[in-house]
Amino acid sequence: MPRQKGSRGPNRELPAISPIDLAWLAGVLEGEGSFIETWVGRPKYHNVVICLKMTDRDVVDRVAALWNSGVYDEKVPRSILSRKVSYAAYLTGQRAIALMYQLWPHMGERRRAQISRLFDAWQKHHAAKFQVGAQMAALGG
Repeated sequence: MPRQKGSRGPNRELPAISPIDLAWLAGVLEGEGSFIETWVGRPKYHNVVICLKMTDRDVVDRVAALWNSGVYDEKVPRSILSRKVSYAAYLTGQRAIALMYQLWPHMGERRRAQISRLFDAWQKHHAAKFQVGAQMAALGG
């Protein structure tokens, strides 16, 4: 993954997102986002990721600003230089879980199922540190 532009680190807060921006973000992620479970590092550490990857830099910039994250430029192999450059923004860990909790009511059935699976996985692997069950119960999920 290319070096991110912007601040890094686990202490960055997820900024408050207005209801209008949250609805816009839900629409973008419903169509173009990925909700992923990963294992990274040595020893393996469980993580969850929300990823947006697309060629519209202005949209990725707006999402990154909402997430208080940076934008990654995709490295394009020489064999396909005629292809548009794509850009990505990532949100991981507890910040991703917090945003998924806010997004869940706005998402379609398939995305809700993906997010629910990630909540379950996060709860299983991080139960001692974070509580998701009460939040999901409040959503009826």
